[in-house]
Amino acid sequence: MKYFILLFACTIIVSCGNKKNYRPLDTPTTGTIKIAVDETISPVIHAEIDVFESIYFTAKINDTVCSEIDAFNLLLRDSVRMIVAGRKLSEEETKFFTDKKIFPKEVKIATDAIAFIVNPANADSFLTVKMVKSILTGQVQRWNELNPESKLGIIKTVFDNPKSGTAEYAVNQFVIISHYLKIYRL
Repeated sequence: MKYFILLFACTIIVSCGNKKNYRPLDTPTTGTIKIAVDETISPVIHAEIDVFESIYFTAKINDTVCSEIDAFNLLLRDSVRMIVAGRKLSEEETKFFTDKKIFPKEVKIATDAIAFIVNPANADSFLTVKMVKSILTGQVQRWNELNPESKLGIIKTVFDNPKSGTAEYAVNQFVIISHYLKIYRL
């Protein structure tokens, strides 16, 4: 009986000493997670984070707002546990994780779109996919090449950020020469 009491006392002392190192578990609704969010969709995600944290007050989401390319780079470097971006993992990225025996889950939460905005003075309000491709690849550089009656001059293509998901999509979709758009990759 004396040994039982001694063993019980030692167990309690050891248990009490571990409280300094105790951390709450990370679960879907508790703990802290570091994520990266594509800057083009960050306003929507910030609203979602605010609602989530108001419901699950023991959860904290630390988000890094950056370009889509930077978000994927953070994920590949294991600097964040999750990213919110406008595209799926590429074959190369999937292979990188598979080689490490990591199998990320992809969840589609929304559908995005690209809007082409032209000056109100431009009489051309209808652009086909073929026309957009010819503009983005540099085959067409002036409005009169699309519409001979156009009095407008050079077509200027502008993206929100050269490393954004929108620019990345345009590069992949239309096989754009990177130097034409001044897109620089790390």
